[in-house]
Amino acid sequence: MSVIAVNSPKSSVNLRAVAGKLLRNRTVLFGLCILVVLSLMAIFASLLWTVDPAAIKPRLRLRPPSAANWLGTDNLGRDIWSRLIYGSQVSLIVGAAVTLIAVMLGSLLGLIAGMVRWIDNVLMRMMDGMMAIPAILLAIALIGGLGPSITTICVAIAIPEIPRVARMVRSVVLTVREEAYVEAAVSMGTRLPVLMARHIVPNILAPLIVQATYIASSAILIEASLSFLGIGMPDEIPSWGNMMSDARLYFQVRPGLMLFPGICIALTVLGINRLGDGLRDMLDPRLARSVGGIK
Repeated sequence: MSVIAVNSPKSSVNLRAVAGKLLRNRTVLFGLCILVVLSLMAIFASLLWTVDPAAIKPRLRLRPPSAANWLGTDNLGRDIWSRLIYGSQVSLIVGAAVTLIAVMLGSLLGLIAGMVRWIDNVLMRMMDGMMAIPAILLAIALIGGLGPSITTICVAIAIPEIPRVARMVRSVVLTVREEAYVEAAVSMGTRLPVLMARHIVPNILAPLIVQATYIASSAILIEASLSFLGIGMPDEIPSWGNMMSDARLYFQVRPGLMLFPGICIALTVLGINRLGDGLRDMLDPRLARSVGGIK
């Protein structure tokens, strides 16, 4: 009797090759540099010659940049440099937490919907209903009921992102499960958890990584918008969004009060998006030949 070996084809994504080409891809390198700098700023905020970002000093209000205050002070005399540094912690925490929640729950739901046919329609109709909820309106409702906190904001932003991830994962699973090697594994009695771990999950990693970068940048923008509207982070916790909100009345006198946090938001989102674009070009086999990605 001949033995038929059932193996999935080699993945189009070679992780070692990806790691080796990261530093040679200018788009990815640009995004990584920005994220590394911001992460180091957030982690070592207390060591970067900062003062208490919440310390109010009315006699020093609206001071221009000086040796004591590198970027000047705001309308309450708080040090702008310190608030920018500590504000990066909020943005990165929100971006990372929202991405983690959305990717984990969305991937699980997408895998279940793609592999279990009888539950697919029920789950997708639930996902359609969740996608109809605007993130900002949901955040306003949750914050109004639970009070402003970073946990509430992360949950509110993550909920509308879960169905987007679930639908993307489901579409990949529906395609992969029709492949000959998957059907052969099923016919040989491979259990569903083993089938998903060996043949399904590796095929969703590439699009999932790219989707995660866009979720992170979107989460940072939404958090900044909520804080700018005054319904996000409390004023005593530095956030780029509430810094811009506090500075809007003083734009003609001190435009830097709005420009500095605005530039930080723009650079962070740009870096994450460039990282996502570069990873997409490297991981997508359809783009590999045209951009020098992984073949």
